[in-house]
Amino acid sequence: SEFIVHGQMVFGLIENASNITIRNATFDYNTPVLAQGKIVKVDEKARTILLDIPRESPYFVRDGNLYFTGPEFVNRVWTAGQFGAKTGNCAYINCWGCNGKYEAVSPGRVKLTRAKGWLPKEGNYLVFRHQSARSHPGFFLHESKDIVFQNVNIYQCAAMGIIAQLTKNITLDGVKIIPNAAKGRLFSASADATHFSGVKGLLKIENCEFAGQTDDAMNVHSTYTRIEKSVDAKTILVRFMHGQAKGLNLARKGDVMQFVHHTTMQPFATR
Repeated sequence: SEFIVHGQMVFGLIENASNITIRNATFDYNTPVLAQGKIVKVDEKARTILLDIPRESPYFVRDGNLYFTGPEFVNRVWTAGQFGAKTGNCAYINCWGCNGKYEAVSPGRVKLTRAKGWLPKEGNYLVFRHQSARSHPGFFLHESKDIVFQNVNIYQCAAMGIIAQLTKNITLDGVKIIPNAAKGRLFSASADATHFSGVKGLLKIENCEFAGQTDDAMNVHSTYTRIEKSVDAKTILVRFMHGQAKGLNLARKGDVMQFVHHTTMQPFATR
């Protein structure tokens, strides 16, 4: 099955569920929340870059800024990364951080002037990041168990490809979070390809491919909070330290909690 999203949405929410399998399906955005431009000319003396932008990414230039538009968004470019024309991967040297003053040249063509900093290589591509909020992951797993993804392709989404929180036993078999080559794209998920927070049991990843995401291929971690205040002998006030740590249940009745020193991350007590 093939699912093409017009606008931004989560492909699937699996919450308080068990024994769920997603199999033999492809997911993509009609209008992506990333964009790319082919570098057709670089003038090192004038420090200008001439770019061709494909029609699937509507845009406009205003006050020297480049904006991309789509269903439910009008976003200004805040950075761009250099991707190799042959490899399709982010350049090993001089990748992210390319931005400057934009000028409309003709339909589908813009000129970027960089007053300082590195210049990309002619023939490569710039992938533009214009949406900062990680608003819509591909799949969101929460407080579930025994979840399987098998032969699933995710070509684009507005956050992580697959994110799981407080879930037990997850299998990814034959999952590809990669650019849609048929559309000539070099990008996939607009954040991590996969992200696992506070999961347990067996996390099994096999026969998978992750490429073109603008952050980690895989991130596996727990979530710490900082003690802000001791309210009384049995109560403490804690704070999530990451601005995107939302929707997380810190603990349930009966859980065992470990306390660590924030400077060394060494545990000193368990309750």
